[in-house]
Amino acid sequence: MLLGDHSLIRRRDDADKIVWALVERAQGAGYRRIATALGMRKVAETVRGWLRAFAKAAEVIRVHFTRWAYALDPDLDPVAPHGDPVGDAVEAMAVAARAAVQRHGPIPPSARVARLSGGALLCHTSYPLPAPPGR
Repeated sequence: MLLGDHSLIRRRDDADKIVWALVERAQGAGYRRIATALGMRKVAETVRGWLRAFAKAAEVIRVHFTRWAYALDPDLDPVAPHGDPVGDAVEAMAVAARAAVQRHGPIPPSARVARLSGGALLCHTSYPLPAPPGR
């Protein structure tokens, strides 16, 4: 089965919701507030699961998206970490998505994140993250 750019492996909710939740978490929001904003208050544990899975793999995800960013834009300025693993991983995702848009044209950032992760953003231990070209 092919996975669309709006989907992540083993996730019912679309990448837009999940990536938005990750950005909100990086900005300090808690899972209950995020779940309420998404209209998922009754299933807040789902959001909590996304955030926990992401936090557990934040360093691997940061490295993955940083590699993609430089593969897409070799002239990119250094992506300096700020000390928060979740925030650093979200920043690397944003930098890679911007580099992909500059190189390949616009699609929604969450679709770029889904595509660059091969859909495995939150389950990369079961499904490996795709390597950037030339790696």
